[in-house]
Amino acid sequence: MPTILTPERPKAPSPVHPLLVLEEGSVASLFQPVVSVKKMSVVGLETFGKAFDRLNGRFLEPKDFFRGMNLEEAGLKLALDRLFRQKGLEGFSNLQSSMPNPLLFLNINPSVLGEDVVGSGYLAGQVEGLKLDPQQIVLQVSMAGEWSLPAVEKFIHLQRRNHFLIALKDVNTSYRRLESAFRLHPDILKLEDGMVAGLSRSPARQDAFLYIAKKAHSLGIPVMAGGVESEEDALKALEYGADLLQGGYFSRNYDGNLVLTLGRKARMMFLASRYHRHLTGRARRDRDLKRRCEAAGAAFFGLLQEKPSLIGRDQPSLFARYPALECLYLLDSRGLQASDTLCNSVHIPDRKRFLYKPAPAGSDHSFRDYYFALATGKDHFLTEPYLSMNSGNLCLTYACMWGDPATEDFHILCTDWNAAHI
Repeated sequence: MPTILTPERPKAPSPVHPLLVLEEGSVASLFQPVVSVKKMSVVGLETFGKAFDRLNGRFLEPKDFFRGMNLEEAGLKLALDRLFRQKGLEGFSNLQSSMPNPLLFLNINPSVLGEDVVGSGYLAGQVEGLKLDPQQIVLQVSMAGEWSLPAVEKFIHLQRRNHFLIALKDVNTSYRRLESAFRLHPDILKLEDGMVAGLSRSPARQDAFLYIAKKAHSLGIPVMAGGVESEEDALKALEYGADLLQGGYFSRNYDGNLVLTLGRKARMMFLASRYHRHLTGRARRDRDLKRRCEAAGAAFFGLLQEKPSLIGRDQPSLFARYPALECLYLLDSRGLQASDTLCNSVHIPDRKRFLYKPAPAGSDHSFRDYYFALATGKDHFLTEPYLSMNSGNLCLTYACMWGDPATEDFHILCTDWNAAHI
């Protein structure tokens, strides 16, 4: 029987021991730009440290370098963290002259923030030794992995007293991370890369992104989207509330640490141009939708003023004439519903009839924006699109005065219009 020879697999390079890296200081810092498309500028640089394997002539990704190593021995984890940080600060010191007042985004591993580390003054000493301004340095504390909230809280409190800026990175919809992030109230909130990758193709990620961005903005915290790898994801991140962007999209195909190049500027300007076109198109679509709804609402009110009896007796022809009309109902001067809700059955799926039910007479609408608008002097009002609890569809409500408000003997006629069909 013939012998089958199989080629030997190439042996994987031997792992580099962290002690050797510490002795040689064989760590390099690379930088990625942090971009504000709205300001059309690079506002800062994020540093990424890589260990250098001199034997095999290659750089090691941090995840590959640390894999399988017991870094607790002899304080190796802390020593390596400080070495990576030192190289990042040195590299930033050399790059400052190429940019006006840049920020440095410096990563902090929260797992090394023990009692003997927090408050030691080592970081402040590193920065002072290089004559850097701490107000230009953003300490990025990761919310991933193992970390202690009291230790992180103490670290942030002390470093703010030293005039550093604070960012929390790897934030996602996990209750622990999100709750802790808002409690710590950072200067910048950086979302986890996994929430940004494929953002343009995932409605679920878009909703989560928008929720976190809105909450952060309500607290006065800008949002940074990291790990941006494509133009479409960058556009979606901007659309859903990102103030700053960082990732391979802005650094791919550029050699070394050339953080400011004509190519990068062109990429940023191209993205800004596309985002402007996107905003313009969305504003035009919103304007057209509201214009169609207002025109339909005004025509409908005109018809009912001529033939008010149509409300009670000729519903089929009414809905046939205005197929986008979902519901109509009357409110009294107190905002209470004075009639039943007349509904177009076409827009209310039978399968959901127990989930979405038209509001009955007597329902309180006094907290709705359209009631407030008309009760305080407007003669008509159009809402933004919202989910209708009458039908389960995205709709707009067009409301108009019905009667003489001067006598307080008036009603508000409300019409709900299907946003997809108007």
